[in-house]
Amino acid sequence: MKSSIFNFLTASSFVLLIALPTHAQWTSDTEANTTINDAAGPNYVPKIRTTLDGKFFISWFGGASNLNMNLQLLDFNGNELWETNGITVSDHTQNSFVTDYALTTDTAGNAVVAFTDVRNGATNTMVYKVSQSGEMLFGENGINPSPSDVGEYVPHLAITTDNSVIVAWMRETDDGLTSVIQKIDEDGNKPWGDEGIVLNNDTAETQNPVPLATSDGGFLFIYYIQTGPFFSPNRYIYAQKYSGMGETEWDQEVEICGLTRIPGFATLQVSSDENDGAIVTWYDDSNENSLANVAVQHIFSDGSLAFETNGIVIGRDDNGSNNFNFIPGAIGSDNDIYVYWSEANGGQSLFGLRGQKINSNGELQWGEFGKDLIPINSTFDFPSGLVLSNDTSYVIYEKHTEGQMLNQQIMVKALDEDGEGIYDGDIEISTSNSQKLHTDHSSAYNNQFAVAWEDNGSSNTIKAQNLIIGDTSDVSTGIDMYEYSLQVLELRADKIFVLSQEKVNRIDFYNINGQIVQRNNIISENEIKLIEELPSGIYFAAAIDRKGNTIQVLKFIKH
Repeated sequence: MKSSIFNFLTASSFVLLIALPTHAQWTSDTEANTTINDAAGPNYVPKIRTTLDGKFFISWFGGASNLNMNLQLLDFNGNELWETNGITVSDHTQNSFVTDYALTTDTAGNAVVAFTDVRNGATNTMVYKVSQSGEMLFGENGINPSPSDVGEYVPHLAITTDNSVIVAWMRETDDGLTSVIQKIDEDGNKPWGDEGIVLNNDTAETQNPVPLATSDGGFLFIYYIQTGPFFSPNRYIYAQKYSGMGETEWDQEVEICGLTRIPGFATLQVSSDENDGAIVTWYDDSNENSLANVAVQHIFSDGSLAFETNGIVIGRDDNGSNNFNFIPGAIGSDNDIYVYWSEANGGQSLFGLRGQKINSNGELQWGEFGKDLIPINSTFDFPSGLVLSNDTSYVIYEKHTEGQMLNQQIMVKALDEDGEGIYDGDIEISTSNSQKLHTDHSSAYNNQFAVAWEDNGSSNTIKAQNLIIGDTSDVSTGIDMYEYSLQVLELRADKIFVLSQEKVNRIDFYNINGQIVQRNNIISENEIKLIEELPSGIYFAAAIDRKGNTIQVLKFIKH
């Protein structure tokens, strides 16, 4: 079986999704994927995010004479909603090289992008907010969250319940790196002052800061604390909880991982547990045998840890193998955690794919070494992303043609909750004869997600492709449309009325962090009283049909 690469959704909460006759549209040809940008000049590091109404923002660096920050908006069907090759968000002076940056979407369907450039001389962090009409909501020059005359690197973003932006990044000091956090409200103000919160530490560096929004208007903050030289650091992983006012809420920082020989170049992966906690994944040499292990920890909303300090090693050395190149973990319906990573031989010349499932008690469900999903071989490269939907893992990975390292294919391995393959073979996303770099993916919306990458074929372009998920009985490429009334739900006072019971199977209620807070099965009632059971905040009611498809999303505010 193979995957469907197209689908259709009607929604009424923001802007109706209408297929327009424009340059781009999702294609069924995996050798000629949808082109996002093919303008002259280099194009680097695309990112793709889904809006709450099912559209896709795609950002990238590129330009003929400067590495501008660019943005394109696609509807659910892959049609361009802006001009061909997108719009320029910022053309301010950029380095000849770029570091990682952050793209997200807010509760109003806007794009928020944070990156660094050298417009002020030093490498400084800048934040832009762009509406679906292309308006620069933080001004044509964006906002500098905390002016500085020293180097700054790798910003991360979170959106709080009041639709404010939390941005965190690293800043150079005389003693190494420190982390800075700033809040920018919906109107572009800085309620914490112009400087924000600087994590000054006289004895250690604070690195790789990651904020994660919580349902009470605050956020979790995960980061490294490091002493010693880069080539042989003493690295710890810590967490703290902040309120929306920027005040710490825990008496002291929580140690997630102590001294387990985490390398200086090792990344830190953080994802939501969908209940105001976080899944934290890293790799280290806790066995002190110069072989890498993958480890995971689950921190709850109150700061308690699901597993012992230093986490659980979920991928350890097996006959002299290294385990790294992991992707962020995801949590399933029974609070099981799924994590996937690369396994390499001792010489790190051959690679394969492994995975692990951990239950809420910290028990490894797929064996001590994890499940061998793709044995070590000469063509597998690395996993680049995970979409978990209804306990089905869609693992995005790259491989190359035998003997042609620069001829890569993007694939998806679909696995059930036991780690067994669902389809007859893996799903092809892109099979063109080209080098592919910096692969990124969106979250799933209405049984669809999309992948974007930098494609160095005959020219340097940005490409993207969608993938339909959720139907394990019949998966095919091409167009797969279904249509419903544009309105099956209606909000009246404190009730939601179901206007078409034959089309609606249930209603799921989400908070602005995408977490399900209430689920109502529709049997014979044509109305649902919702106000009294929900705390104040912004919510979305999603009408789901009997096939599990989302057919309308309705936004409402509970006062």
